[in-house]
Amino acid sequence: LKVKVGTLSACDVYVAGFPCQPFSKAGKNEGTLDIRGTMFGQCRSYIKTKLPKVFVLENVSNLKKSPKHKAYYNKILKNLRSISDGKYRIYDQVLNTCQHGIPHSRERLYIVGVDKTYADDVDLPNFRFPSPIEPMPIQDLLEIRDRMPSTNMPATETGRACLIEAYKLLANKGENPFD
Repeated sequence: LKVKVGTLSACDVYVAGFPCQPFSKAGKNEGTLDIRGTMFGQCRSYIKTKLPKVFVLENVSNLKKSPKHKAYYNKILKNLRSISDGKYRIYDQVLNTCQHGIPHSRERLYIVGVDKTYADDVDLPNFRFPSPIEPMPIQDLLEIRDRMPSTNMPATETGRACLIEAYKLLANKGENPFD
């Protein structure tokens, strides 16, 4: 699948998850031998062309943790750091949903890039991944889910927390992240 990046709209905060099945312990673990394992290139192409102020990429923890995928993971980080001669400060961490408000254990890898204009601003705090919090009881989650209006926010508390931190960075710089 080839997307013509030039036809896509630019944005300040880009959030994407490229296919995880090729890197998952639950799958065949074929990495880039599976065509879906090369889809990171589409994310990189968008970031390189549109230069969002912040990006958040998500995938399975096995992409970072498995010796089988270590070289590709390092290549991903190198590619992101090389965009526009090191335009972005890159942060990466494996987070478990059970430590971020969700009553389910599921490790996910998050890679966050922040334009150095914002990351190096002495008046702004550096990006931080959210601190662990207690999960809510599943009964409360189901009740809230039934009452919550639909939104465009990420489905997980961790995804929302990363996005909120990105919005704060932009807002503290005097920009409206919703424009």
